[in-house]
Amino acid sequence: MTGVLLILVYSGMSMRVEREPSMEACKLHASQRIGEEMKGIVWDNMGGSAPIPKVLIAFCAQGAVDDK
Repeated sequence: MTGVLLILVYSGMSMRVEREPSMEACKLHASQRIGEEMKGIVWDNMGGSAPIPKVLIAFCAQGAVDDK
């Protein structure tokens, strides 16, 4: 995938990359995603000692990523 990419860095250092339609839209979405819990995972929080990862850093970049 190429173009404007939204890079999300979660607690625990997991990362996710999403394609955005424009840099302006990406910046808006980046600011709204801080603190969001990771979705689509089965997570055992082990009685609160391993909380679900949350977005700590969100930024936009022009680039490409292998989406396979």
